[in-house]
Amino acid sequence: MKNTLCAPAPDEGSGLGAGSKTSEEILQEAIKYVQANSAVNPNPRYGQGYTYGQPNLRYGVGDGEDLPAPQGAKVRLDLYGRNDANLGQLAGQHITAMASNLNFTAPYPTAPDFLTVFTNFQNALAACEAAKQAQKQATSFKNEERDILALYLSQRGDYVQSASNGNAPVILTSGFDVKAAPTPVGVLAPPTNLVLTLNGVKGAMLLTYSGVPNARGFLIECSKDVLPRAFTQVKNTSKTSYFMENMEVGETYVFRVAAQGGSTGQSPWSDEVIRGAA
Repeated sequence: MKNTLCAPAPDEGSGLGAGSKTSEEILQEAIKYVQANSAVNPNPRYGQGYTYGQPNLRYGVGDGEDLPAPQGAKVRLDLYGRNDANLGQLAGQHITAMASNLNFTAPYPTAPDFLTVFTNFQNALAACEAAKQAQKQATSFKNEERDILALYLSQRGDYVQSASNGNAPVILTSGFDVKAAPTPVGVLAPPTNLVLTLNGVKGAMLLTYSGVPNARGFLIECSKDVLPRAFTQVKNTSKTSYFMENMEVGETYVFRVAAQGGSTGQSPWSDEVIRGAA
């Protein structure tokens, strides 16, 4: 089961103000109200010798003519939209309001049971907050010690490098690894998956293509769809797309792309992609 007790608090929006009481204040006030009002008559009625407004006397709701006039309203809780603190504030406000409320005399769950669950939650929340603070302190201490250990390892690495004179088997006897020798890149592959798309803008096209590992950039050339091709460079870019404007509507264009880098400085040219401007 997922433990949501220590979940991060969401943004504001619970409907409870920033100046709300602390969890401890809510808990103590709720206990005081429940203890002071738990022994009242559970369901007094007029005509039984009671006086309206009599201290510690609450009148029940729910039987026939005692019901308030209907208005179609519904209780709004938004329980899962509240963070832990706001949920506790809602419960504490409810306990306080119900303990002195003449409208609800026989609540379910009962006041003592509700207070017990509320108290358990507040205690668990306080323990969770204390654990989070302890975790922060422990993490900070661990990071400080890690930095010191990393510094000492770096100094030992310098010593092993010097004392081994760069001899790989000797370095390995220290418990440290040996860096891999650089691998030649070789000849780069040409870009692939060239696509020309129109975006509804007159005389505009978007060219896209796949990237190439170890490429420093890409050269883009364009020619009108004639033979022999008359390619000219239109872009030198590090991106894998190129947006073109002001192309001649009705004319068909050919594009090709090459990757820059590798042992030859440039890959072979990609396959051509052809499309008419519109």
